[in-house]
Amino acid sequence: VVLKGGAVVALEGLEGTDKCIERGAKLAGKGFVVCKGARANQDMRVDVPTVGLRTVNLIYSLGGRALAVDGKRTYILNRKNLEVFCKERNFSIISL
Repeated sequence: VVLKGGAVVALEGLEGTDKCIERGAKLAGKGFVVCKGARANQDMRVDVPTVGLRTVNLIYSLGGRALAVDGKRTYILNRKNLEVFCKERNFSIISL
C-alpha cells in the first residue's frame, strides 16, 4: 500500500511491489509512505512478503520517506546494509 497524508494512493495488485510503488509515487508525489505486509489469508509457505535494499532504494529514489512492515510476517533482507542505507539518508523503516 502507498499512502500520502493518511490516504491510500495505490494498492498492490498482480503487477507486484515495485510497480505499485512506482504508480503510487507518480500519483502521490514526494513524501509518500509504503506499507508492506501479508494478507489475512496469505499462504506463508509459498508467498512471504519480503523487503530489502532494492525496495527501500526504490522508495527513497522516488521521493518516499518511510517503509512500514508487519514485523512478524515480513522478511527483511540484508538488514545491516539496510540500516546503514537508511541512517545515511534519514529514511525510516517502521515495524508494526
